Amino acid sequence: VVEELHLQGHLSIEMPKIGCMIEMPSAVMSIRSIANASDFLSIGTNDLIQYSLGVERSDTILHRHFHPVHPSILRMIAVVIKECTLQGKPLSICGELASSSLVLPLLIGLGIREISCAPLYIPLVKRTIRNLSYREAARQAQKALALTTSLEIRELILNF
Repeated sequence: VVEELHLQGHLSIEMPKIGCMIEMPSAVMSIRSIANASDFLSIGTNDLIQYSLGVERSDTILHRHFHPVHPSILRMIAVVIKECTLQGKPLSICGELASSSLVLPLLIGLGIREISCAPLYIPLVKRTIRNLSYREAARQAQKALALTTSLEIRELILNF
């Protein structure tokens, strides 16, 4: 369409940036090629957690198995951050995890620099970031990646 518009004389129209939401484990496993084909990316934590753990967060029967800080979730987020950093691609994170004052320090410690959240959470996110030591967040994030259960990670987060 941009090429057609250029042929019609609309030369000021530029090709739009192409982005990708990383919301499926298969997207994490294909992150190198997805990042290569994208101008920017965002990790959609709500769907990534649901599709990775096989538990919908609103399921009242299985909700006890919905662990947002499951080790596999943190490791997948770390993989995406690493690849986007290597390729110099802007990366943001969205979903409930991104606006959690308890989890946000780990995400920042892993390398997240852009956060998308509902306006309601902006003051909480700002306060969390302002009161954060990046060095300590990075140290805690590395500890979290080495843990093997959601319970251990929750304990680390609560103590931090």
